[in-house]
Amino acid sequence: MSTDSPLASRHPSETVSLGDRDGGRAVLWEAMQEPRSPLFWPLAEAIAAVNENMDGEEVGFPPPERIDAALGSYAGVRFVRQRPVSRRRRGPRDPSTMYDARIAQEGCVPTRPGSWHDLMNALVWATFPLSKRALHERQAGLVVPAQPGESARRPRELDALALLDEGGIIVMTLDGPAADEDELAAWLGAGKATALVFGHAIYEGIVLGRSPPVASAVCVVSDDAGGPALESVDRLFAAVLADRTRFTDPQVMLRLRADERQRSGRGGQSQ
Repeated sequence: MSTDSPLASRHPSETVSLGDRDGGRAVLWEAMQEPRSPLFWPLAEAIAAVNENMDGEEVGFPPPERIDAALGSYAGVRFVRQRPVSRRRRGPRDPSTMYDARIAQEGCVPTRPGSWHDLMNALVWATFPLSKRALHERQAGLVVPAQPGESARRPRELDALALLDEGGIIVMTLDGPAADEDELAAWLGAGKATALVFGHAIYEGIVLGRSPPVASAVCVVSDDAGGPALESVDRLFAAVLADRTRFTDPQVMLRLRADERQRSGRGGQSQ
């Protein structure tokens, strides 16, 4: 999967529905062969890789094994079919079997068959492998398994990271981090910043026709005035995620409406 092209050069130019949300998973995936929401442009090559792996077969929703065959080498992890979780545990759960721990220790991402949420997660992994690895390794160190009968203990830092994982947007700038949401929106509107959807729940929502969420935005400073490649964005964002002084509380994070008015292509210019 090449990431040499500038960010702005790879996204569709029109905005139409991705499909009838009641039409079935296979119909929706068929529509995904040529996604036309501008917000989807970072995932274009990952989607193409899944489609190429269909080997000319009738298009249907790709199972975990097909997802792994298509995207595992790009993501640097294995997408494995998620085993049913027993609800009858008599003791505390083994930390090594938990989601983030399996990623950090085994390089395995549990993936549910027929899940748009997990498919979008895999596509983001293939597009931003360094960032996803940095995020989950950090999360793995924060998870404290609950004892039977107890509520899970979640530090605020874990909540902040989860917001990025599910609903994060990367905003590439040349001028340093924005002071507030108004300045961030002004930069995007004036073509002084480029936005890329990172959170897989945002992509899932687009596919299923949900209302655009308010996302957690992270400013990442680039020194490439020509527009960095996706590979460079991934490297820069991974370094930001590895900084343990960042994202310690969800209340201090910038918020941005994740809709097409943000024009996530190059410089916020109309396409």
